[in-house]
Amino acid sequence: MKKKQHHIHDKFVKASFSDPDRAISFFEQFLPVSVLNHVNIKSLKVLNESYIQEDLTEHFSDIVFEVQCANEPIDLVLLFEHKSTPDKNVMIQVGHYIYSHWIKCINEKKPIKLIIPIIYYQGTQKWKKPKLTEHFTYLNDDLIQYLPDFETIFISLNTLSDENIASIRNGMMAAAIMAQKKGANLVKLSDDLVKIFRLFPEKLPEGNFVEQLFVYTFFGY
Repeated sequence: MKKKQHHIHDKFVKASFSDPDRAISFFEQFLPVSVLNHVNIKSLKVLNESYIQEDLTEHFSDIVFEVQCANEPIDLVLLFEHKSTPDKNVMIQVGHYIYSHWIKCINEKKPIKLIIPIIYYQGTQKWKKPKLTEHFTYLNDDLIQYLPDFETIFISLNTLSDENIASIRNGMMAAAIMAQKKGANLVKLSDDLVKIFRLFPEKLPEGNFVEQLFVYTFFGY
């Protein structure tokens, strides 16, 4: 059952971020200013090509965006890894992804781009920002410096206020994120539905995303 629930969450998250403007509106709201200052977020595009080797695809969400730097004629990659429950191995998975992609670039004689990992967590359990060093607590400072540690952006939905989510520029994205945060609380269901559907824009988008949001809201848990 848990595997099925994760599949439902993962599928809806991918649908939510498949539209460039929805994705841009989310990153405008929640990326650190230190990153936003260095990228042209309006240039963001969703990449459909796989950034990893075929034998690794089942282990990764593989939501990848490319964005131009603000002041340099180069692109960088935002790697979006979604988790619905805490995962102690996420840093190893992300590291595997990054290095596998760089090896793929070398083999295909393509330029190697900076990859910024974003861990997007929508679970209800408390989970602090993961660090690779958590696997090596027995090492002293002289040895731990040799770990290939790297920085990530950790976005936990259970720490975001409803007001902050409602401020997302794209109303459909705001509704989608609110639906992902609320979960199945039957006691508060009616109040939550009002909060979610109040965020809908006057003109609904074309396509089936509205239907997907309705299905997820009522049957996703």
